[in-house]
Amino acid sequence: MLLAQLQALAPTRLSKMIPSLEIPNLVADTGSTYTHSISESLVNEDIQLANMFQGMELETRVAGSANRAKTWTGKRSADVFKQTVWTPDGSSLITNNEDHALRLFVVPPDLLSNKEKQPHNLYPYTRTFFSSPIVSFSVFPGFQLADYSSCFAVVSQRGMPIQITNVLGGSQSVGCYKWTDMSNEQFLTPSSVAFRPGSDYLFAGSERRLALFNVNNVGSEPEYQWDMPSFGLVSHISHASKQVAVSSFSGSLALYDFDTMGEVAKTSSAPTAQGICQTLWSPNENYLHLICRGAIEIPVLDVRMGLRHVATLGGWDGKTSQRLWADKTITGRGLVAGTVDGHVNTWEDIDMGIDRLCESSWKAHSSPVSAVASNPLTGIGVVATSSGERAGEEDRPVDCSLKLWEFPNEEESQ
Repeated sequence: MLLAQLQALAPTRLSKMIPSLEIPNLVADTGSTYTHSISESLVNEDIQLANMFQGMELETRVAGSANRAKTWTGKRSADVFKQTVWTPDGSSLITNNEDHALRLFVVPPDLLSNKEKQPHNLYPYTRTFFSSPIVSFSVFPGFQLADYSSCFAVVSQRGMPIQITNVLGGSQSVGCYKWTDMSNEQFLTPSSVAFRPGSDYLFAGSERRLALFNVNNVGSEPEYQWDMPSFGLVSHISHASKQVAVSSFSGSLALYDFDTMGEVAKTSSAPTAQGICQTLWSPNENYLHLICRGAIEIPVLDVRMGLRHVATLGGWDGKTSQRLWADKTITGRGLVAGTVDGHVNTWEDIDMGIDRLCESSWKAHSSPVSAVASNPLTGIGVVATSSGERAGEEDRPVDCSLKLWEFPNEEESQ
């Protein structure tokens, strides 16, 4: 029902969007629920959910409840939204928070037809708590909210197998994939996991290693493994139609051919000194854009020229040790990234591989924008942003929140 309502509103919306000229409308927000210490945020969340789901058993919407019985103090007290991603069906958002939890936020059905002009209140539909920090997670490409059997994500934690969890609730773990260091029989910790779209494979990267799992073989070891000498700790794995890009926190970057898994190109030094946090492909798959830690610009590398640095996207403030996640724009032709001061910047036409300055910006949060994510459905002009930063109790209040923004079409902006 939700997808049908969203898609019914979409046919003429995409052609009329002017994201580089328009300021989006705030259509949903978590408000101040998470702008406190983790313990206070959990209490606020419980109260709001109890009011929202009156007469329903909230425990059915929580997995791993025993893992909540912890005390968070000091520099990790704020419940930061560390990462936010859309589910592949465009119906929901999954967040990774500082309290070791995955939260599933289902988009309100009337998000784009709300006539009251007041932002919706966003509440998590389910919460899954883990015993230790989530190092990395990836959502099953076949995720469909209406099909419980498809609502899976894989989660990486230190010293444990890769866990499979159903984010609609129930059991915290319904299976696992094992990645063992044969020299000491200890589990390797993937620093990045990523499903291969349109396939039955899951990639995982760790310190100087890369692995490929067949998702149908639950409980198994990888089908293939690669040693990557001097590569460093894998930071991100991103997919093009025929290639896979693997980056590291030490600045290394490698391209692999998916059919043969042979190395196509490699560079051991990123254009910036702080290491690579994320790679984003251009729509034509000719360029890779590097989101680097502590950077004030986004390097552009040409895949056809052996990963040569050919251009730069300027006007970005990512000068922080915190990880900031970027995405394509809602049209799919540009790049959108959050800044340290709470703005969201846009660069259009990233297919061109030329130097560009930021072409639009809007103030989304009062803390660093930890993630920007565009709805994957064609014609749905909704962008999610999340925020937060680790701070001690003596510091200023921290804006830890999740927001949804809609880009107005021409008729609405006149």
